Amino acid sequence: MKLCAGRLAAALMCAFVVFSARAGNASRWLEIKSTNFELFTTAGERSGREVVRHFEQVRAFFLEALGLGVKSGPPVRIVVFKSDKDFAPYAPNEVVAAFYLGAADRDYIVMKGAWSESSPVAVHEYIHLLVKHSGIAVPVWFNEGLAELYSNLKPVGAKVEVGDLIMPHLLLLRQSKWIDLPALLAVQQESALYNVKNQAPLFYAESWALVHMLYLADDYRPKLSALLAGIKTGGGMIGTFQKAYGKSVDQIEKDLRSYTAGRSFNASRFNIRLAQADEPEASAASPLEIDLVLANILANSRSKAAAGREEYDRLARDNPRDARIEEGLAALSWREQKMGEAERHYAKAAELGSTNAKMYLDYGRLLRAKNKSAEAAVMLKRATEIEPGDRQAHLELGYAYVVNDQHFEALEQFQLSKPVPPEQAFEYLHAVAYAYYRLDRKTEAKTTAAACRAYAKTTDQVERLNQLVTALNYEPQQVAASQEDPPPARSQPMPPRAPVQERPKLPVAEGTLKQIDCTGGKIRMRISAGDKTLSFTIGDPGSIVMKDNAAMDFTCGPQRQRRIRIEYEAKPDRVLGTSGVIRSIEFPQ
Repeated sequence: MKLCAGRLAAALMCAFVVFSARAGNASRWLEIKSTNFELFTTAGERSGREVVRHFEQVRAFFLEALGLGVKSGPPVRIVVFKSDKDFAPYAPNEVVAAFYLGAADRDYIVMKGAWSESSPVAVHEYIHLLVKHSGIAVPVWFNEGLAELYSNLKPVGAKVEVGDLIMPHLLLLRQSKWIDLPALLAVQQESALYNVKNQAPLFYAESWALVHMLYLADDYRPKLSALLAGIKTGGGMIGTFQKAYGKSVDQIEKDLRSYTAGRSFNASRFNIRLAQADEPEASAASPLEIDLVLANILANSRSKAAAGREEYDRLARDNPRDARIEEGLAALSWREQKMGEAERHYAKAAELGSTNAKMYLDYGRLLRAKNKSAEAAVMLKRATEIEPGDRQAHLELGYAYVVNDQHFEALEQFQLSKPVPPEQAFEYLHAVAYAYYRLDRKTEAKTTAAACRAYAKTTDQVERLNQLVTALNYEPQQVAASQEDPPPARSQPMPPRAPVQERPKLPVAEGTLKQIDCTGGKIRMRISAGDKTLSFTIGDPGSIVMKDNAAMDFTCGPQRQRRIRIEYEAKPDRVLGTSGVIRSIEFPQ
């Protein structure tokens, strides 16, 4: 029975929580490279070559059979230790023989043991990689069960078979007291059932059996898509199962027990032969390269990041002119929310001549978050020069140009960033529409804003889009010229001239111009003054006195930050939250 490729593609989706640890560097390390993988190993050249060739075959199978691959980026990095002792400090728990790590800069698969015993483990971890890159979180039981289902794929003639029985799992289930299905479905990354040595094997076995039944059993496979749709929405597992299959969880557990007690099981065969991979290249790995690899694994572990920092600090003392070490410290500082420290390390990496496009992208993002848009644009431009095909870098550079009032340049970058993922569509379309508006290309701005409407999901997004649309539709009020009354006849005495009234002095506010909001047909200016934000109503912009030949176009949205001094009439508006109506504007030097 064939397993529907589309259903599997829908299933391979999740951000896998990653772990790492620390190991020594006394063994002789080899670096073995292929087209899509980069392996570091102490287990010997022959074993290392087998590992890389097998990963290339597995990658080709999933790409050809199911259209599943890894997003563009650096090669997947594999680390294989010769002994359990070397691997143990890196293991996230006492159970695993390998683990997948989705680090900030690249993907890692870390393994131990002889390769002849590790082939299913390798496929298992590669499934986790594919699941992570599909971008939707799935529960732990599904992630592990799916990885086990595909772990022992094997060639059968000119085909590849998936779903062969894993006899240790089957025997354990037939000899053990099961985990209640509701408890299995509720397991989290931190659960003892998943991490403790005497409990985890049963969790893996039962998860494998459940996924095997859902994918391959005749009465469950047709409704798999409904279950996957429920998982994708993030709903509760018990309700998701009941909705998909019309059965209680207790009944599904009874079916699963009967399924594992049966005498025959389905498998899926694909009309694809595992391709022979090209011979990888092998060379001795430098000690510094290995130290960087191991430090990065440590630094990307939530539980062992402190050890990663210690290792990076040591490397920085021994190698003060290596940009890669500064890159690692910068990324680690950002994850720890130490933004000032991260900025210093990013700046040092750039000063040392880093050629890492991802570093410049992250540095530019950090500078944008700190409202340093001019500096951010320089770094983001460098990222696009190193990696011209990085659409995210072009998108971020476009955002920086918008804030810098470089709207023509912004549109050029936005063009290079397409297609944009749906989750980024609102910000992208809003920025494009705003750039068109500032270039006085209102027809294109209105069309783009209309397209943006479909992606405005939050209250803030709707409000921001409404402000932009209001600005696009704003027309300055025209003051009609009034007919002067004819002068009185000379024969009539002129009335006495009223005494001249001195204009009352208006209150003044001074600060930094931040934002102009357009909402409900009204315009509001926001000024930052120390730790306060002051808001004022703008009536007819044409009636505002611009002092010292100041120039301002009153466009809605974020403004170029500069000192501003206003006079205003104290007429508070509780609805807009403003303190008065602006009567004059100047920009002090």
